[in-house]
Amino acid sequence: MRKDRADSIERITLRPMTFQDIPLGMRLKEAAGWNQLEADWEMLLRASSRGCFVAAYDGVDAGTVTTVTYQRRFSWIGMALVDPAYRRRGIGTALLKAAIRAVQDIGPVRLDATPLGRKLYDLLGFKEEYRLLRMGCRPNALTLPSSPACHQVTEDVFPALVRLDASVFGAEREMILRSLLRRAPQFAFLAKSGEEIVGYCLGRPGSRFDQIGPVVAEGEEAARALLLAALSHIGSKGVILDVPLYQQGWIAFLRDLGFTEQRPFVRMYLGGSGPFGRPEWQFAIAGPEIG
Repeated sequence: MRKDRADSIERITLRPMTFQDIPLGMRLKEAAGWNQLEADWEMLLRASSRGCFVAAYDGVDAGTVTTVTYQRRFSWIGMALVDPAYRRRGIGTALLKAAIRAVQDIGPVRLDATPLGRKLYDLLGFKEEYRLLRMGCRPNALTLPSSPACHQVTEDVFPALVRLDASVFGAEREMILRSLLRRAPQFAFLAKSGEEIVGYCLGRPGSRFDQIGPVVAEGEEAARALLLAALSHIGSKGVILDVPLYQQGWIAFLRDLGFTEQRPFVRMYLGGSGPFGRPEWQFAIAGPEIG
């Protein structure tokens, strides 16, 4: 290791992230152009038992990372942010290594990588699971056809939704799903075949866009109906979806609605072996920071 690199690393200190650090997180996500609200940071910190850190450089807070463990099956790393003025000093690497150490004894570690972060994750031993594509649309550009009726999510069916999600995602995440439902009930719909739930969607507000996801369904027809139901409640900010690249028919449908490609992600994992859950049922993820 070069001496200047070693000296830089020695100037980095880490501490657990708390609710008092949310203003720092908001400042860093704004600098990165991300979409989260304070409620997203609160959701992640409440769902986390360990692995959320703040990094300081020469005593100045300059980076964050969050980690949520799902049912002791795997953990999810997100919100890896570094102040632009302090990049290329080893802060991001120090945060990620600390997050991995905090949870790796539990099981696999997963994340959604941006192209900028992919090189670092490769060096740390992460493997590609599958690729994702963020697609977005402004309300005035949407063309919404008629669709079959979907059912609003209610408290009595929520446990069944949680079970379906767990089978597709690979672990239960009730706390996360309940937060999404509470914050944006207007985006929460079920698709049914008889009395059987064959799909659902949720969403959440953001600082730049509303986000629809997860969208989980047994097939594209149900996914389309769910999305159209949610899109009928979109406000003026516009909407984004993070969709698996292998769902090519679905992506073509989104383009027909007026969505355009914004940026790619790569879903990656460290330890264990993918795929996890039933990815063929996944039409939109909840978000890169929560899976």
